[in-house]
Amino acid sequence: MKKLAAFMLALLITGASTGAVFAYLTSQDSVNNNITAANTDIHITEKFDPPEELIPGTVIPKTVAVTSSSTTDCYVRVMVHFSSMEAEKFCESLQIQQGWTKGSDGYYYWNNKVKPQETTGTLFSQIMIRKDAAEEDLESFDVLVYAEAVACGEDSMEDAWEKVNI
Repeated sequence: MKKLAAFMLALLITGASTGAVFAYLTSQDSVNNNITAANTDIHITEKFDPPEELIPGTVIPKTVAVTSSSTTDCYVRVMVHFSSMEAEKFCESLQIQQGWTKGSDGYYYWNNKVKPQETTGTLFSQIMIRKDAAEEDLESFDVLVYAEAVACGEDSMEDAWEKVNI
């Protein structure tokens, strides 16, 4: 009888430990981690009144800024190009306004975070034809403006743009 009881006890212990090991090895749990990407949506805000004709000394009003429609704070940078090298030669250098810094990569960086629905300061407000430009050298041209934005997060402006440039 003792052998039967010992056998039954051993069988019970084996069954219980097998069940516990099986439960441990097959246990499952899950967690859903929802990640939402920041929306960095911007548009160039521009006021431009082109002249009817180009004359040396002409001042052409053109204001350029960037407005954020983002859902988060962002950093903004702007690239400016003349449509031809000749046009750039007969124009004075653009007078970049306070709050903007020209980077070594040619972009102009707005020095502050731009909050949703806010606008940067004006990048420049006019284009001036040089007074000493020869009238026969003047030709129609465009000033092309391209803007980019990156979400701020906890990054400094330099770190945020470095991540984009990688």
